[in-house]
Amino acid sequence: MARKASIAKKLENHITEIEAKISTLQDELNAAKANYENYVTHRQVIESILNLREAPDVAAPKRKYTKRAKSGQE
Repeated sequence: MARKASIAKKLENHITEIEAKISTLQDELNAAKANYENYVTHRQVIESILNLREAPDVAAPKRKYTKRAKSGQE
């Protein structure tokens, strides 16, 4: 009888662990779904930002004038 009780206790613990893992995975799934919905909603903005980051340095303007050395001051 003690052996059956021990096996039953081990199975209960195993079930509890699996339920905890399922709960964690369910939370991760819900977060992933929310992130996907957010991406779909703001897809154009996200893709335009990524394209700007990948583009060559167009935003850095060239300097039109160079600094001249100061004369007479030492």
